[in-house]
Parts: sequence; structure tokens; C-alpha cells
Amino acid sequence: GIRRGSAADDPGLEDLASTILALQGFAAPETMDGRALREILSEQGGAGAPPVKLPGGVAGANASDHSAAMRKRLKDLGYLE
Repeated sequence: GIRRGSAADDPGLEDLASTILALQGFAAPETMDGRALREILSEQGGAGAPPVKLPGGVAGANASDHSAAMRKRLKDLGYLE
């Protein structure tokens, strides 16, 4: 969990997902922005145990392929011109 009365060092919205993953015992993929706010986590909340590595997700050449496919899909649905 979160330590009562703790404060994060320069937190940002992009840190939220990484922190939630850390609370569940997982490491954020390297492709994610942000960081786990470990300074506010209790030992039971993921601060003490080494994180479990998740698959990397979309990276490298696949990222541009994925972005192009997503843009095409959004255009086909009428969300983009």
C-alpha cells in the first residue's frame, strides 16, 4: 500500500500507471513513460520486493506500424480526417 503521510518526489500523471503496477508487484515496461513512486510505497505495497518483469509491449519498428494501423482505424471510423 501507500505509506501514510508519505510524499512523492516530483510526481506526475505519467507516474500513475507505473506506480499501480509496482503496487501489484510488476515492473513497468521500458516503453512506458513515468516511474513507480516507490518512495511512497510500503514494504507490503511493492517497495521491498523485486518487481516481476512484464513483456515489453509495442516497441521499435512495431511501434510505427502500430501507430499507422491505429491512425487508419480511427480514420475509417470517422474520428480522424
